[in-house]
Amino acid sequence: MTAVDVRADVRLMVAEIALSGLPMPKEISFSDHLRLRFDRVAAVSAWAQRFGRSPNLDVHSGKRWADAYDIEWHGWLMNLWATEPESESGPSELPEDVTQRLSALIPHVKAPA
Repeated sequence: MTAVDVRADVRLMVAEIALSGLPMPKEISFSDHLRLRFDRVAAVSAWAQRFGRSPNLDVHSGKRWADAYDIEWHGWLMNLWATEPESESGPSELPEDVTQRLSALIPHVKAPA
């Protein structure tokens, strides 16, 4: 049995993503992989670095691209990617009320005071 055979529950993963302290994805999807799409290249870099990885970076047709593939997390293989216009940057943040509600879903995480 490999780690991918024992995947964490989808609800737990959404809470883990939201409470990670990292930029929030624009889109989350679960299928054969956990896919996180971001609207900023810096967000992919932050997530990849958390897992000891360096993202693939490129600039093409006036856009910046970043991706990182097959990062193992709680039994899921996670893929990260983003594109942004060459002139934009900046992270997304999770609203405080959402953080409080999601904290209740993960027993080992205390809600922020």
